Amino acid sequence: MSANDIVDVNVLPFPSTSSPTAKAYRLMDEPVIEIPVSPQQNQNFSGIMVMSANNIVNGKIVKRVWDKVNYCIFCGKPSKGLARHLQQAHKPEIEVQQALSYPLRSVGRRKIWRKLLHKGNFSHNKHIYETGTGQLVVAKRDPSGKPTDPSNFLPCGKCHGLFRRNQLYKHKRTCVGRESGATDTTISIKERHQADGARLLPVRSDVVVTQRFRDKILDHLENGEVAMAIRNDSTILEFGKRLFIQGRKGVSHHGQQEIRCRLRELGKFLIEVRTSDHTIQNISECIHVEKFDIVCDAVKTLSGYDSQNGTYKVPSLALRLGQSLKKCAQNLRGKAVRESCSSLRKQYDDFIDIAKEDWKLEISTQARQTIDERKWNSPKKLPLASDLKLLNTYLISTVAEAEHSLSASPSADRWRFLASCTLARIVLFNRRRSGEVQRMTLSVYRNMVKSNANVQGEVYDALSPVERTLLNSFYHVIIRGKRNRGVPVLLTHDMHTSIELLIRLREVCGISLDNKYVFARSGDSATTLRARDILQKLAKDCGAEKPELITSVGLRKHVATISQLLNLQGHELDLLAKFMGHDIRVHREYYRLPEDTMMVAKLSKVLMLMERGDVQRFYGKSLDEINIDDAEECDSDTEDANKSDDDHGDGDDEEEENETGDDEVDNYACNDSEDAAHFETDNVQNANICEGTVVRFYLN
Repeated sequence: MSANDIVDVNVLPFPSTSSPTAKAYRLMDEPVIEIPVSPQQNQNFSGIMVMSANNIVNGKIVKRVWDKVNYCIFCGKPSKGLARHLQQAHKPEIEVQQALSYPLRSVGRRKIWRKLLHKGNFSHNKHIYETGTGQLVVAKRDPSGKPTDPSNFLPCGKCHGLFRRNQLYKHKRTCVGRESGATDTTISIKERHQADGARLLPVRSDVVVTQRFRDKILDHLENGEVAMAIRNDSTILEFGKRLFIQGRKGVSHHGQQEIRCRLRELGKFLIEVRTSDHTIQNISECIHVEKFDIVCDAVKTLSGYDSQNGTYKVPSLALRLGQSLKKCAQNLRGKAVRESCSSLRKQYDDFIDIAKEDWKLEISTQARQTIDERKWNSPKKLPLASDLKLLNTYLISTVAEAEHSLSASPSADRWRFLASCTLARIVLFNRRRSGEVQRMTLSVYRNMVKSNANVQGEVYDALSPVERTLLNSFYHVIIRGKRNRGVPVLLTHDMHTSIELLIRLREVCGISLDNKYVFARSGDSATTLRARDILQKLAKDCGAEKPELITSVGLRKHVATISQLLNLQGHELDLLAKFMGHDIRVHREYYRLPEDTMMVAKLSKVLMLMERGDVQRFYGKSLDEINIDDAEECDSDTEDANKSDDDHGDGDDEEEENETGDDEVDNYACNDSEDAAHFETDNVQNANICEGTVVRFYLN
């Protein structure tokens, strides 16, 4: 082997053989010189540092110092001359033999050396990510020598080199791992470079996560400091893993989004805690009695707590963080019990005990008060009946045209338009939650039955002719609602026809076979159309006066409010609440709006009568039967009679009042002290009866 073959250092960013410092770099396997970083500089990086250049002398950038070390892919040793190390220590390896088959300083040899360099460094960086401590080797060091956030770096999906994530798209054009036939014009600028690199990042080695959890949760996190904090904290990963296997959250796309949201909240919380206490590096160190005040301060900061007014900008975030931290503490306590560690178990038990007593005082009470106060005076608007009628008419005509157009010439756009209109029509007709209908699966739809299929003869005979006709006109399908309730969806014949057409032309219009939803997105997507956005767009297209009020929640509150005007009985309200997918308590508390209108319109009559002292005149009547005009007429008649008596100059007013012939007044006349006492007793009894009427109004 010639000397030129040994000293092949030009393929790497090392000095050439003619450099005066080249002799120093001929030494093999030199020790690694770590760059010390103070805890204050590394407060948010959880023990992970990024290698930087040593070009700073007295605060100025001087001539480049060639001291970068790279790690061998075969033995894992660091070396400042990796090409020389590979030739001397690993010459029998196939990759090394392939590199040596190319001429010295050729492009082919340089590409292979570069591939081996990136792979060796990635193997070292992978160990750093798993342990949560150490120094990352990046492809290009920062010449300023300042501490760098490791979350700003991601590995390339092709060559595995660690680059700044905002520069990955540039690196892709010169990457040594790209296909040989690829050119600059064939690389799409929309290619997800950062997403590909994020999938290569490992998680903590002390937490066992499934590949499905990585693919569905971790790989879809937005790359940054928060994602880095999540991947490097075993407590957060354990919390997310338990949510993933709980119920069916890990199966549905909606549940996966919720899990990622909860993980991001804990990641932001951990970053905030690190800024206030540099000794804390993970969530488990926060679960300590001595750190309880720091935890509360971090939650208040994230939630936008105003100490002067005692209110929160985002009170729901404070409540969710409290629930998540409680779950994390319980998970850590369970781990301590399994490992028979009594000291840790006592530490976590003490934190849970103090949180039960002081968390309400510090966080929960004021957060819930903020939520309640915002609801008190928030405007309660319902969709206009004219807008709903206009939208329904528009949907009927639009669906008919869309069916004809799709049948004549199937395409992805026409399929999506018909699916959108059909989805909006079902939500509008059933007043169902938009998310529940849009997540209707093909398997659930195929279990649909005719509404009269399972009706017993006695029940069918008890129905009226109109109810029998309606029963024969609808299809009935059960979908999943909140709290795993089965909620019904009624489909008319036109809706059923539209869905059957959509299912028949799914494959022709390019819908993925892996998409299990009826109202699926086109292409390779496995998600559904968004009914909320569709309702808003169609409401604007139909020319509604207030399209912003037409939402699924607004539709549900609209039908609940109309039920108040219909004066439904108790069992009828229970039936309506079950159809809406909740119990009667939720129906009364959240959906019967606007209560202020009903309260002012009806109960103000009682207050006015009590102020006048005329409650006794409406004995035994309900609120709907009370008419203030009748009371005013009675008062005017009484005043006229009294005025007439005064004009005649008769003696005793009470005796003359008894002779007026007014039966209603005669029943409550007071002629002496006993009658006066009797009058007051009747007045109290009538007030109690009226109060009972008010109670019956709220219960109904």
